[in-house]
Amino acid sequence: MSESILRTDILPNELTVENKSVRVTTQFTHIVQNASVHAERSRTPGAAKNLSEFYSLTMDVIEDYERRQNVINDAKVYFTEEDIDYPKDKNVIVAYSLVRRQPGSFSKGAPFDPGVTNQKPILREEIDDPDNPGYKRAVLGYWHDNEVKFTICARTNKVANEKVLWFENIMQEYSWYFTSQGVSRVLFLKRESDYVIEVNGVKIYCRPLHYFVRTETLRNISEKVIEDLTINVSFGSIED
Repeated sequence: MSESILRTDILPNELTVENKSVRVTTQFTHIVQNASVHAERSRTPGAAKNLSEFYSLTMDVIEDYERRQNVINDAKVYFTEEDIDYPKDKNVIVAYSLVRRQPGSFSKGAPFDPGVTNQKPILREEIDDPDNPGYKRAVLGYWHDNEVKFTICARTNKVANEKVLWFENIMQEYSWYFTSQGVSRVLFLKRESDYVIEVNGVKIYCRPLHYFVRTETLRNISEKVIEDLTINVSFGSIED
């Protein structure tokens, strides 16, 4: 008889027989455990903003600047995401569009730094759900690095040249506001070549500007805390 068998024979049954067990894992726990936790990632004073909310903030700063400068209604810019189909009653258009979007980088270096990126959700916090007693809430975040294009269009070269610098100044002057409202980074990237289009027989002079914008999309999940779990399990054997 081999040595290994002798060792088994002298051990009590409770040490040689594998105990039967049942493991219960909730979907909430699975999601939280599989989320990344990055203590060094950048945070903003305000609630995180996604890309659509960044566009709304940009419209807000334009309106605020025009209000501060007492710009009359007829001279205000027309902020839109639509194709440049020039309204007859508008003098200047600022059209915005998305050029590039990818998982956000954890780096604070140059835009679109090819370092470690946000490939899966980040666990921002796990708290007692204030809206539902007895529930847990997890807040997951997804960073995105975006290249956004703003095209300033006017009926004359002179107005287009003035307004493109006007817009650059606004974005720089309100950079603190974007951060305070939850946009992690807003950086000027470049200005492309001027160009001219014709809409309904009218020449439109365009000045495209590109900005790097880091946004975060949040997802909240809640689940009731398990208070009592009863499992009845029976094991048996079938003999011939």
